[in-house]
Amino acid sequence: MDDLFQDENNTKTVDYTELFQQIVYRAKIVLRRYWWIIPLAITLGVTYKAVESFVADPFYKSTAQMIVSGRIALPENDMYAEERDNFIGTQIELMLSDQVQARAVERIRLVNPDLHDALMATEAYQIDGLRALSVEADVKRDTSIFALSAFAPHAEYTQAYLDAVMEEYINRRVEMRSKTSARTYDAIVAQLKVLEAEVDAGEDAIVEFQQRNNIVFIQEQGAAASTYLAELKRELAELNTENRVLTSILNVDAGKMSLLLDQWQGAEDTSSAASGGSDADDQSYQFSKKQLQVLHAQLDEFSIYLQPKHPKIIGLKNQIERTENQLEIQREQTLRRIRERQSVLKNTAANLTLEIAIWEKSALDNGRLIAEFERLQSRLERSKAASVNSQDSLQAIDTNQNLQQETVSILVNARKPIPAGVGLVKRFAMGALFGVVLAAGVLFVLAAIDNRILTASELSSQFKDPLIGAIPFEGSNEGDVNSVLLRKNDDRYVFAEACRNLRTSVFFMGDEQVKPSVFAVTSAIPSEGKSTVSANLAVALSFAHSKVLLVDADLRRGRLHHLMQLKREGGLSDILDGSLTLDSALQSSSYEHLDFVSIGRYPDHPAELLMSEYMDQFISEARERYDFVIFDTAPILATDDTSGFAAKMDAVLFTIRCAHTQVRQIKPAMARLRERNIEISGLILNYVDTTQPGYYYYKYSEYYTDPKNSEQSPSQQSTA
Repeated sequence: MDDLFQDENNTKTVDYTELFQQIVYRAKIVLRRYWWIIPLAITLGVTYKAVESFVADPFYKSTAQMIVSGRIALPENDMYAEERDNFIGTQIELMLSDQVQARAVERIRLVNPDLHDALMATEAYQIDGLRALSVEADVKRDTSIFALSAFAPHAEYTQAYLDAVMEEYINRRVEMRSKTSARTYDAIVAQLKVLEAEVDAGEDAIVEFQQRNNIVFIQEQGAAASTYLAELKRELAELNTENRVLTSILNVDAGKMSLLLDQWQGAEDTSSAASGGSDADDQSYQFSKKQLQVLHAQLDEFSIYLQPKHPKIIGLKNQIERTENQLEIQREQTLRRIRERQSVLKNTAANLTLEIAIWEKSALDNGRLIAEFERLQSRLERSKAASVNSQDSLQAIDTNQNLQQETVSILVNARKPIPAGVGLVKRFAMGALFGVVLAAGVLFVLAAIDNRILTASELSSQFKDPLIGAIPFEGSNEGDVNSVLLRKNDDRYVFAEACRNLRTSVFFMGDEQVKPSVFAVTSAIPSEGKSTVSANLAVALSFAHSKVLLVDADLRRGRLHHLMQLKREGGLSDILDGSLTLDSALQSSSYEHLDFVSIGRYPDHPAELLMSEYMDQFISEARERYDFVIFDTAPILATDDTSGFAAKMDAVLFTIRCAHTQVRQIKPAMARLRERNIEISGLILNYVDTTQPGYYYYKYSEYYTDPKNSEQSPSQQSTA
């Protein structure tokens, strides 16, 4: 089983998780064994504090009340206001502060020194000093009333102390408010000086600006410039519109141009502005146009009854041609006038644009000066307003300082003190805590000096000998002989599997040529379960169809015959003194292939019998007749029988009881064997707690209850 606690290179490794689990498990074992230390230590601590309280000076209690009055109504711009958020908690902390209590003590010392000396004479004050004095404060439910309690080791001092605490608390509040008002007053005065300097500087800046600039003229000029600019921009827009109209007339084709010219000439205002001519020119154009219309009408009329070559027809056509030529000449003159008008419009628009730019620059300069003047005025107004507010604040502070603003006042002065067991709960709690610490220290020391083997990994780390078996503890083993030994179809699956594991380890002991067949099972001290281990190992070997002889070689206190439920008389001691032979001493057990030899009578000199030649003959004969011979021997430290006898064995199996045997017991026992050149072939850890770290069989116990396993025949299970 060492492979469970070593790596593949057979070197010890440290698993810190497992190490922590082992520490916790050891703590549980120690606590389970010495649990009574904790209540005992707590009882001692509480008892000590109770005795201390009994012999100490009695404490006295005095009570009083303080009330929070309503908020004071102040005029506008008031400065006084209590902090409502967390007000109650803040005031309680102030009442219980060290500063207030120290000032209360000093107040009593100055006002009533005799009372102060009486306090100093008490034992509690000499031991704890000012810590012997305490004050408690709370708020009555659904009220604004503080309930205060004071505790002190002197009756009269308790009442005086509580009154002093309330007075000093009120004084402290007044001081805090006065200091705050003084600091605020100084800060506002300093700020007011700065504001007054800013007002003076602002007024000087405005006067200087007015000296450098005629602000009235600038404001009037700015307003006039705005109106004039609007008029100029309107005229420029009209010129641009007319220019676009003239451009559209010049850019159309001939047919449309004639029509547009007629329309343009027909408009009286437009014609006069565009041509720049007189009304006579317009009348001449209109007359020619109407005359042409009349001639065309006459031609149409004469053409009805006259031939085309009639003189009248020819005369009308010539006259129409002259009139059309005259109109064409007038249109050419009109186009020339349009181009001239367009040139005039462009020049006029360019001049207007320059004029607008000049006036815009002037307007911007005036606007900048006006904005600068307004900024100076605004800054001056802000400084004046801040200065007025500061002056109002100073006046409000003066009002507050002259006004009684205290909102917390004494409702009930300290009452006559009464005896009080102050600090009993605290004392008992400290005593209990002291007991817990003491118990923890004692348990830690016990755990440090307790070197019992608790786990298989501890056993492997302490000893180099191989661990060949870990037998779990079965609660039914206690006092029930029938449930001690392994049975066929045993329903104690974990226990049965551990016995089979031990059997397998025995099978594979030795090398290929030499296999041990004679085994001695021993232990360091009694009550380690070696007899049970011997019997169960023999039973497990017999289940494998091996012929096994179980011998009770503990000639002083052998009890194997009780486990096997066989008789004690006629056993090993009788064989060793020559009274019986092996055949006559053999007893058949209830297990097939397993025979048993009891101790017989209790001899006077067991060590000599075990070392006799009869013992050699017995071992030799048993070796020939059985596959395995198991000797249950006496504990090594209890007697010297086993130390000499074990040299005759092929292998020695050393049993160690988990959480019972000390390392300081195991090592001397092993050393005694090695002094006689006896090597231990394997270690067996007995009574193992399956819940301990590192034990693995119990984790897979459901495997053994699988229905497939339950269907195996008894013979199959017995040979498993």
